[in-house]
Amino acid sequence: APAAPVVTLLDPINNTNKTATTITGTGEANASLTYVIDDADATTSPVTGVGTVDGSGNISITSIDVSTLKDGILSAAVTLTDATGNIGLPGLSTATKNTVAPGDVTDLTATVGTNKITLDWTKPGDADFAGVNVYRDGTKLNTILVADPTNTYEDGTAVVGMTYTYTVKAVDTAGNESTGINVSATMTSPIVDTPVVIGPPA
Repeated sequence: APAAPVVTLLDPINNTNKTATTITGTGEANASLTYVIDDADATTSPVTGVGTVDGSGNISITSIDVSTLKDGILSAAVTLTDATGNIGLPGLSTATKNTVAPGDVTDLTATVGTNKITLDWTKPGDADFAGVNVYRDGTKLNTILVADPTNTYEDGTAVVGMTYTYTVKAVDTAGNESTGINVSATMTSPIVDTPVVIGPPA
């Protein structure tokens, strides 16, 4: 019989990827497989499916929809069957499903400074709050999460004369984003000191 495969269920599972969850791993090449993903609630039906280990022994199952399963710990079991019908022991993996977004930040302000607009906020009280994403007119500005406890963000690319709408969205440890709150600001010209020229005495 095939050896138990080594598998990994996508973790964490959030509101964005709950319909596109994956199982990856390795097992006996060309074996057929079945998988079962279940939550801790006996009243929900498990998510099941079939697939095949590729010729190099790799397992890649994509687009698994676990939206019907309850939030909490999910357990996956992957069982292989070889060409002669022998069934091996299952490979197991667990993941945490959390599809509840955190609350929004509060007290969001935008302060116009020299060549920058600075945003400040107060974080929500969610225990799993991880940080925020900052959007300007719908385009995300930060390349990595503005992680807690940082509660400020400087936009140094604002153009003089432009009015921008900033949206700050709270993010939890599972990657769920809040709805977000907005603040607008207009970038003004920096104050430039006029040099005083002192000439020779009259």
